[in-house]
Amino acid sequence: MADIVMQMKQRNKANTEYDDVFPKTKAELVLFDDGSNLLNTVTSVTKTVNIGTVWVGSSVPYSQTFNDADLKFNSIIDISLSPSATQTEVEAWDNLGLKAAGQTDGSFVLNCWGNKNTVPIPIVYMITVLKMPLLDGGASSIPESINDAINTVDNKIDAHISDGTTHITILERTNWNNALTTLSNLSSEVDTNKTQLDNLATTVTTNKGLFDTLHSEVDTNKTQLDNLSTTVSGNETNITTLTNRLNSIDTDIDNIVSSLNDDIGDLATLSGNVSGLSTSIINMKNIKTATILTSWVGSVAPFSQDISITGVLSTDKPIIDIVMSGDYVNDKLIEEEWNKIYRIVTGSNKITVYADEKTTLVIPIQLKGVY
Repeated sequence: MADIVMQMKQRNKANTEYDDVFPKTKAELVLFDDGSNLLNTVTSVTKTVNIGTVWVGSSVPYSQTFNDADLKFNSIIDISLSPSATQTEVEAWDNLGLKAAGQTDGSFVLNCWGNKNTVPIPIVYMITVLKMPLLDGGASSIPESINDAINTVDNKIDAHISDGTTHITILERTNWNNALTTLSNLSSEVDTNKTQLDNLATTVTTNKGLFDTLHSEVDTNKTQLDNLSTTVSGNETNITTLTNRLNSIDTDIDNIVSSLNDDIGDLATLSGNVSGLSTSIINMKNIKTATILTSWVGSVAPFSQDISITGVLSTDKPIIDIVMSGDYVNDKLIEEEWNKIYRIVTGSNKITVYADEKTTLVIPIQLKGVY
């Protein structure tokens, strides 16, 4: 089979230097020593894991390492949120500010630039491995131009994977997809709003005639307002005089209100006094009864005895007198016994009776004015 010579350089558009040119061929036509081709050297595996709540670092970016024996330093990792994630887990995922931080054989590292999660977040990641026996020194039967091109592509893939600026992250892809959804929703809203605007334009056109009529009426009313303004200007002096008079009346009203407030205070004091007097009158009508017994304390005058009466205070000054039965003889005897009493003192729920001489009869008494 004849060799094909391919030009691998060409002048750039500016004609200042040469650009590399890579030949294009089908993957199944690029064969390896074992008979396999590029098409069947790409393998992928999908796995699930939880982003834990423990992150390394005291400030952003926080980091978390994930171990996987199937992972190679040049594997392509595609990470996404698990479809089974709950609303709480979705919100935690959105707040992470997740960025890829690098990978080695057997592990990869994620950085958190936002808020650390407080609940585990389920994720799905797919590892894609591109097997390249060419790069191990084999495939001597493959043309050098293709071998060099594949090496160059492999180097560019490695550079792309390690490039944190141009390499799109999972979070950026998610945000982009969300932005597309938002744009789609916005487009639908714009269509709806356009219909509403068309309807509004029709309404505005319909109302234009009304606005023109109103404009004409406004012009007519403006003339009337100008005439009224002239009249008002002539009445300014009268308005000023009336304003001064109203201010004077307002001052008089303030003085009257102040005087009324003073009178209200006096009335409140008087009301309190009347209320106290009313209570005193009621208490004056209050009558309590008791009995002076023949048991006295003391061997010589003055003799005394305490009589319990509920409601009596030490500050009370009641009117005390005997209660007559209507039996003349008996009443005269009680009156003689009552004459032996010379003093009665009020206390808390009691009275103390003092006598020059011990009584020999029971004396019924009543008290008026007990509070």
